[in-house]
Amino acid sequence: MSNILTSSNPLFARDNWLSECVEFDCYTWSVCHATSEVRVPKRIPLFVSAKVGAADHKSYLVLKNAGFRVVNHQITLVKELTASAHTIQFHRDLAAAFEIKIQETIKNPKQFSGLFVFDRFSADNRLPRDWSEKIKNKWIRSDVGKKFITAYHDQREIGFILVRLGTEFVIELVCVLESFQGNGVAPAMLGALEEFALSQKVEKLVVGTQDNNEKSLNIYRKCGFTLHDKKI
Repeated sequence: MSNILTSSNPLFARDNWLSECVEFDCYTWSVCHATSEVRVPKRIPLFVSAKVGAADHKSYLVLKNAGFRVVNHQITLVKELTASAHTIQFHRDLAAAFEIKIQETIKNPKQFSGLFVFDRFSADNRLPRDWSEKIKNKWIRSDVGKKFITAYHDQREIGFILVRLGTEFVIELVCVLESFQGNGVAPAMLGALEEFALSQKVEKLVVGTQDNNEKSLNIYRKCGFTLHDKKI
């Protein structure tokens, strides 16, 4: 959160989607590398977020001097897909205990409220507590270019993956009800996503998470994802 930057500053671009979602003026720092200090005389209330490479010390110092603080470290992992019979059979074995569907939406998103605790909006205690839920709910309702890989148990939704479609599939949300965590639901859904991606001639999966989200990181690594980059 920074209160020293104005909307006219060319270093920043307004995030219309986020601004509408949380009903606050939100901006994104849009320059990859900064070489000078940000100086703006007028103080107005804004929310400005930024992501820079963990090794980009110049940009980090510019942001720090402008009043930003590190909220979390985001890890991006990737998996190059191959039609491995062994891998696919492993995923099918995991999924045997659940029904996995590929669908356009989920029926009961409210039951997953409060489960996203590692994202940057939840991690920043200066932000309103309802921001994270507002953002996730709008994300789930948005159906443009997305699919849900949904796990069912006794006809009840127990978990989902929200994936953005394209030349590579980007995993945007992964969620499993607490009472079903640790039972292979997430790996089963990732396996179903992998099969779906291969059927669509897509050869790469991409996912982002936080470096303190050890449970998710362990699942992704066990499912064959490898580190791509790290941002702060």
